[in-house]
Amino acid sequence: AFLRRYPGQIAAVEILAEENTANWPLVKQRDAIFYAPILKAAYQAVKEVSPNTLVVTSSLWGAPEGYLEDLYAMGAKNYFDVANFHYYPGNNPPTANYTWLISHYRKVMEKYGDSEKPIWLTEFAWPINDEPMGLRASDIVSPQQQSDYLSYVLNTSMKSGFIQKVFWYVLTGNDGMAMIHDNDYYDWRKINQPTLVTSIGSSDA
Repeated sequence: AFLRRYPGQIAAVEILAEENTANWPLVKQRDAIFYAPILKAAYQAVKEVSPNTLVVTSSLWGAPEGYLEDLYAMGAKNYFDVANFHYYPGNNPPTANYTWLISHYRKVMEKYGDSEKPIWLTEFAWPINDEPMGLRASDIVSPQQQSDYLSYVLNTSMKSGFIQKVFWYVLTGNDGMAMIHDNDYYDWRKINQPTLVTSIGSSDA
């Protein structure tokens, strides 16, 4: 309906979110065999109304290494324009596995002759303070670590040649992996604020 309401104005549509998990919403059946026909039907519906709107896969998250390949094995290759994932490694640095993860996704796409399609990272973040009741205690990093980690992901993505777009998660809010939680608002006046993503310069473009 919104594609008809805003013709030519919707650049991309993501078909569900984190479908490989059982969290959004809480359901038991999240195997690719259940998602593939949804993706196909959604792709056909979108293209019928708005041929230039990009269809983006559900964001892969958690440990979905085999999920993308399962979609290809089930014939989903022709029913998306962009592969998509989320990256939340807790309080671990991205140097631990980010390069491996994006390379894995790319190798799967190459295996199925789909290397021309881009990959988007549509959520990633490291919080520097907690939600109430210690809900994110294991995810907290220092402000300097947050800046370094975000810089690493942005630099690595840019230099990969196939990560086309990167979106960090919300800067402030009371939800999940927001980088600064409003319920426990970080007081920047008490510290020297690090410069965010300072490592990305024009020479890296």
